[in-house]
Amino acid sequence: MAIGEVFLGAFVTVLLERLASRELLNFLRPSGIDAQLKKWRRTLLMIKAVLTDAENKQTRNEAVKEWLNDLEDLAYDLDDLVDKLNTEALQRKLMETDEESTSQDNLRYKISEKVRHLSFISRLYESYDRFSSVNSFQSLRTFLSLKYGGPEFFLSQRVLRDVVPKLYCLRELSLSGCQIYELPSFIGDLRHLRYFNLSRTLLKWLPESVSTLCNLQVLILEGCSRLSKLPARMDKLINLRHLNIADTHELREMSEGIARLTSLQTLSKLIVSKSNGLKINDLRDFSLLKGEISIEKLQHVVNVQEATVARLTNKSSLNKIGLIWSRTVKKCNEVVLNSIHNLTSLTQLKLVTIYGLKSVFEQFPLKLENFEIDDCEDLVTLWPSENIVQRPVNLQKVSVKRCPKLLSIQEIGVIGSLHIMNCASLELLPDNISSCRNLTIINCPSLKMMTSLEDCSTSLERLHIRDWVNLNLTNLMGSFHNYSSLTWLIIDSCDGLESFPQGGLPIPNLRYLKIKGCRNLRSLPDRMEQLLSLEHLVVGDCPSLTEFFHQRNIPQGGLPIPNLRYLKIKGCRNLRSLPDRMEQLLSLEDLHVQDCPSLRESFHQKNIPPNLHSLRIGHCGVKPLGELDLHKLTSLESFYLHNVYRELVSFSNDNDQHYLLPQSLKSLNLWNLPNLETLSKVLRNLTSLRHLQLWSCPKLEALPMEDLLYNLLSLSISNCPLLKKRCLRNEGDYWPIIADIPHVEVDFRSIYDPESCP
Repeated sequence: MAIGEVFLGAFVTVLLERLASRELLNFLRPSGIDAQLKKWRRTLLMIKAVLTDAENKQTRNEAVKEWLNDLEDLAYDLDDLVDKLNTEALQRKLMETDEESTSQDNLRYKISEKVRHLSFISRLYESYDRFSSVNSFQSLRTFLSLKYGGPEFFLSQRVLRDVVPKLYCLRELSLSGCQIYELPSFIGDLRHLRYFNLSRTLLKWLPESVSTLCNLQVLILEGCSRLSKLPARMDKLINLRHLNIADTHELREMSEGIARLTSLQTLSKLIVSKSNGLKINDLRDFSLLKGEISIEKLQHVVNVQEATVARLTNKSSLNKIGLIWSRTVKKCNEVVLNSIHNLTSLTQLKLVTIYGLKSVFEQFPLKLENFEIDDCEDLVTLWPSENIVQRPVNLQKVSVKRCPKLLSIQEIGVIGSLHIMNCASLELLPDNISSCRNLTIINCPSLKMMTSLEDCSTSLERLHIRDWVNLNLTNLMGSFHNYSSLTWLIIDSCDGLESFPQGGLPIPNLRYLKIKGCRNLRSLPDRMEQLLSLEHLVVGDCPSLTEFFHQRNIPQGGLPIPNLRYLKIKGCRNLRSLPDRMEQLLSLEDLHVQDCPSLRESFHQKNIPPNLHSLRIGHCGVKPLGELDLHKLTSLESFYLHNVYRELVSFSNDNDQHYLLPQSLKSLNLWNLPNLETLSKVLRNLTSLRHLQLWSCPKLEALPMEDLLYNLLSLSISNCPLLKKRCLRNEGDYWPIIADIPHVEVDFRSIYDPESCP
């Protein structure tokens, strides 16, 4: 029997074992799918018997061989399906774990040591305890971090140091979003690795041992903002098919060895070298490229032949291209631009820093959907002539930035998203914006609104206006239209805005409103009670604002926004008072009041919303901490105190019958308390505390008790010289305690960053 058939027989045996897994059956039993799994198992038992018979008879029948090939495909499909089910089962187990609880017992006793595939929902801070039992999963093939909330998370260094090195059988490893600063050299020992995802990490370079991963097929480094160097011997990764280095802005050079990886199907960025690195003509050998590519430092293309040899036109599977020059060169390489004229597959195009370009090439690729042009100081128009008939009919998103001589973009047809920024001479917007959903206008002082936004009143969902000196919202939005789709509005640094349209904003479904840097604004919009959907309100840096509303507009007082969940007021130096009756805001979860020095005793117990999760107080008048009765806020999880109680030496409470802060608190942030010497009293009941931030407390010399420190997931210390000495890496007496905390910063530098001071 052929080797392939012997392998297939063994493969079916493994599949049978996996289908009999107790964990998988228990997971699927409530849905009834476990019965189907049992049928698959019976079918596989019969198939195995046929394979055994074929092996005994050493069959050479071509029909049987073709059937065996089909059977192999079916087995692989079934294995993929079982993989997905196993992964979902494991994810469900991990999600059932409380966010702040340690999950050592969960992993040890609920997951079999024979597990092959393991993924985890990454929380913002991950301690070693959650992964300590993974050491026993010696046969693990897959170890993947999945997103939970934001794209980044902090992982205890012990996981990299003590857990990952023992997973010798790994095929897929993802640490995407993990805020790690260096990768241990042992990574080269994971010789079976096929898929390696390090996207959005803080790595500055990869160890040379990565180039020994000869089986590696996928390497993802997208969004590694600090990455400046790739391994010198990348050419040894002979099986690499996908190399994603998009958004790696510090990466300035790519070794010429990459040119020998001609089987690459994904190469998201090519940096044209001036000397010994990659050249644009190296693209000729990448015949399998598809998806997107950004070609940078095109100023190093010195002759026409180089650009011609690259054969961009022949890369018919590319659909997203970025062409980027440098500000140091004042010429445009028309050959490179012309090479993509006939690339009919192109749907997304980005052009950056092209000197001498007065208009974009005469014929856009007709399938173009997204177009971005940035920093082209000689650009006057997008199309060189009004007689150009063929223009992209699928264009949905246009972004134009830093084109100071551009006069008009009227020629653009119907689009869904328009972003224009720092175009000093731009006067005219597109004629037809009736389908526009997202509109951003930033620092375009010459802009004339030939048509108001009334044309897109039913389609517009997001509107962002910034640095529009003569902004008149009444003229812009009209007086008789209802913007029923608009849910997101930002008005930033518009000094001409003194008031909002009479009668309030015609935006009944608004959910997010941010008003910032409007120096002459005197009050917020009328009839805020009509904004029943408003959840997020930010008011900042409006020095003429002395009160939220004119009393005549809100006769009943208060802040009549019943569904408000987030309220931030910052930098309004003449604001004299907060709205009264704030205790009626039962939906409010986050309240931030900062840098409003004219506020006097802005907080008192009866005016604090009762269901807050986060409270931030900074540089404003406030009653003594003990009089705020914060211990009654049983939902409070985060408390920030900034530049208040500057004479405070220690936190004490005249009433010993209750603590100052609620036991529910998970995050405590104390900033700029120059006389604070001790924390003992304020922390003694905070058994749930997981995050501690101490900034500008120069007299503070001790952290809280050891048992509290051991529970921390993050610790940040800045401008606290006495504490800094005790937290020095490998030297301070606190080091053995804090070394396993997933995220520790001292003076804004991670203690795990190898470039940090010792």
